[in-house]
Amino acid sequence: MSEQKARDVDDEPDPAIVRRVTRAIRQGDLDEARRGLDTLRTTAPAAVETRGLELDLLLRSGESVDAARLADTLATQFTGSARVQYLAGLAAFRVKDYPAAIERLRESDRLFRQDRTRRQLAKALTRAGELDEAETLLLELVDADASCRVDLSWLYERRGDDARALREIETYIAHHPDDEFARSQKRRLSAAAMTDDDLLEEVETLAELGEDPPNELLPKYCAALVRTGRVAAQREFLAARAASVEPYVVVRMAWECYHLSAWDAALDLFLVAARHDRYRREAKIRSAALSAARRTSREAEAGPVFGSS
Repeated sequence: MSEQKARDVDDEPDPAIVRRVTRAIRQGDLDEARRGLDTLRTTAPAAVETRGLELDLLLRSGESVDAARLADTLATQFTGSARVQYLAGLAAFRVKDYPAAIERLRESDRLFRQDRTRRQLAKALTRAGELDEAETLLLELVDADASCRVDLSWLYERRGDDARALREIETYIAHHPDDEFARSQKRRLSAAAMTDDDLLEEVETLAELGEDPPNELLPKYCAALVRTGRVAAQREFLAARAASVEPYVVVRMAWECYHLSAWDAALDLFLVAARHDRYRREAKIRSAALSAARRTSREAEAGPVFGSS
């Protein structure tokens, strides 16, 4: 390698290229980001800016497993970078390694206090079951960032306080009526608050009007059918709907049936969800599906899909 080229490789990254890649990632122009990142890898491969952008791009590209692997390296290599620690925490969060996410996000917040980091920390704490600390953080942030009410709603739901969860999401929607994610959460919480009879009547009324029930009603509707002993109606409903609804809804329907010991229905739904690799490989779903299969003597059906236990 020539002296000039060696000097170029050791240089700090060009700030203009760093800004260009950062902007491209934020705007979702991932091809442009990759082109700029290729230049940074050539001229400043070991720089914290280059490595951080590599991690950011993996996260934005949805490559969570690869991002988590890189994050394990960078979190140790760049202990003094608040941004790297934040991105490494986000990477751990994406693969559900909540203890690592919490540790890295705490460190990022210690290095550079930022509301974005503290909100992400609150999310990780919530998923780790540290609800009191998560609530404290979100209540400190909610006046400056109203979207924290969505996180508070989920936290209260996890705590079992559905009424408070519904109030939080309704407060948010009053000022953000076009937020479809929040509206979906409200529909789901409203369904949870309905009695079985009210829920059955709601879905049946929609059917009479020729309308499909929203996804948010389906898991609780399945549970209502089980609890009221409407086995034939449940089987007919599942046969007609399970293959056409969103996979994550099928999984929720399966868990509702599983927790009510409706083993056959739960297994049917887990098998539908297993058409998607993400759910077929998930350990908890695999374990539950095989358990349901044993209880219904359907091991020969579930084994080839989920593997033997």
